[in-house]
Amino acid sequence: MHGVRRTWNQTIDQAQRYEQWSAEARQVLQQRYALSRECFLKRSEPVLLRNPEEYSLWNRRKACLVESYRLELATASENAGLSPPPALREQVEAEFRVTEAALRQNPKSYATWAHRLWLLRAVLPLSPDSTSTAVPGLGNCQWRPPWIVPLDLAQVYLAREEALCKQLLALDDRNFLGWRHLVEVLTLTKGIGLDLSSSSSSCGEGGAPVAGAAAGKRLLHITRTVLDQNSCNYTAYHYRSIAVKEAPQDFDWLEELDALHQVMYTEPNDQSVWFYYQWCMEQLQQHRQLDQASHTQNQAHDHRHYLEKELDLLDALLELEPTARWALEAKARHLMNLGQHKEAARILGEELPMVDPLRKGMYEELADACMRNSLA
Repeated sequence: MHGVRRTWNQTIDQAQRYEQWSAEARQVLQQRYALSRECFLKRSEPVLLRNPEEYSLWNRRKACLVESYRLELATASENAGLSPPPALREQVEAEFRVTEAALRQNPKSYATWAHRLWLLRAVLPLSPDSTSTAVPGLGNCQWRPPWIVPLDLAQVYLAREEALCKQLLALDDRNFLGWRHLVEVLTLTKGIGLDLSSSSSSCGEGGAPVAGAAAGKRLLHITRTVLDQNSCNYTAYHYRSIAVKEAPQDFDWLEELDALHQVMYTEPNDQSVWFYYQWCMEQLQQHRQLDQASHTQNQAHDHRHYLEKELDLLDALLELEPTARWALEAKARHLMNLGQHKEAARILGEELPMVDPLRKGMYEELADACMRNSLA
């Protein structure tokens, strides 16, 4: 976790502990093909819980699951296309429990997140009417088991994954692996046409659904919840920009900018909010160009008026924080969009080099470009 030092068991010396784990890991790795499936799964679990970054052990566990699927298909072929037998379902559940325990031990384990996503993709159907019964090779993570998991069970799996991601993000909201897994879960939800808001495990406080069925809408809700707790979360802003494209009808640009204004005043030197603010203004600029192309001059005029309001807000902020580099850069961009290139060149050529001398050359080049545009 960010800013949190990991603690070790002080009853065993660190070097002795490392040697003990290394010996166990080497032994299990050397015997991974000689041991039976049940024995290997049992012996590899404590090793992975100590250090979940051992890819070879996770890969062998994948092979054990595939072998179980193939054995079941060979001995009970009549079950193909139906629900998985209870024994195999329990084996999959056990694997989910192992990965969850490993993630709680190390929430940023690449190997564990990859294995859990592999599990999730394996047990879910491609679509509500998927009928694939093929069992491809071990190296392909896109394989499907020889049956179709019922949608109600798939809904349980996906709702549980979303809840786990939220728990881990509550502990560390900058865990980019957790964010990526959450987006994968929402993508799978959208792909098979499920509505997690109807599941009790995806409800917020008081039993109310946290968001709608669309993946983009749910991601908008989750990112807003995280940003309400930490307004400087770059990852949340990044995935919020992706969610907007998926659910534009559920996004209010003016409301979003109002929320950004509050963060800009409280954290004027945090780059994440200014990057996202620039992206929002660029999207509005694109809408303005579309409005002009379709001859909707009233909407284009409204956008120009809003740019002028943004300039007034930045001027007020700069009165309080005259050395706020990001606010000066944003003001220069707004002036350029309004056609006031000379004033933008003055800010870039005079004010910003004083505030940020390390980037003086960049500002001077931008100022020259503004002057050329003003003469064009």
